[in-house]
Amino acid sequence: MDKEKQTYILQVAGVAVFALLLLLPVMWYAKKAQSPEGYITAEQLKSFESDTAEFVERDEFSYNDLADNNPAGGGMRGKFSNIGSAIVSVNINNIVMMTPAEFESVGATPFSLMNTVMTNLNMPQVIEVVFDNEDVLKGFSTRKDVYEITSNYLKIYELVSSQDYAVDKFVNNPAVQGVLKNERLLRNLLKSKIMTYVFSTPAAKYYLSNPAKAKQLIANNQTLAPYLKNQSLKKILSEIPATRNAAAQVFD
Repeated sequence: MDKEKQTYILQVAGVAVFALLLLLPVMWYAKKAQSPEGYITAEQLKSFESDTAEFVERDEFSYNDLADNNPAGGGMRGKFSNIGSAIVSVNINNIVMMTPAEFESVGATPFSLMNTVMTNLNMPQVIEVVFDNEDVLKGFSTRKDVYEITSNYLKIYELVSSQDYAVDKFVNNPAVQGVLKNERLLRNLLKSKIMTYVFSTPAAKYYLSNPAKAKQLIANNQTLAPYLKNQSLKKILSEIPATRNAAAQVFD
């Protein structure tokens, strides 16, 4: 073998080894998938590639930062003494390293999901993976605040009919607005495991089974009323078996 060919083979081998080292974290994460769908699809993995991704470390942030819709940085953890638990924010840099317990914490800790959405609007695949993760769902479904609002349709009635500021604050949160403006992300989140769970809860079932009451409640709320004309929401909810019938009657 001549020296030029030998040099070429060594270069190719070097590139192959380097590529393998880059892929190891992704391969390790994909191997953890517990279902045929997997946590991350091949298409999503390809979409994760980015030359402009940044990782901003931020160790602490306050309750007011979150309450005022100021997102925490891209750091994985932040101290939040008010709830006695650390906020876990998922991003492109830490998603392949997170354990099942850490994913569960994302669902179980108030503001973690919202913060994850807010900091990944330019990387929607991260949001989609998080909302379709079984461990995140496990944590989310055990939260006391989630149980209180999804188990009692009167709690939702009280919030919406009273023009409670919490509704306006939630709907107009930059994270929620960002999702509403991205039809692909909106569709994937509404079809995610977390939203499938929400649609199956007692409160959701009540309003889905009583679309006339749901429409009247929404129409009388100044923040929600305009969304009765949102054709993207109507189209996507019409694709979901649990919400199809209600969508046809609720939206204009």
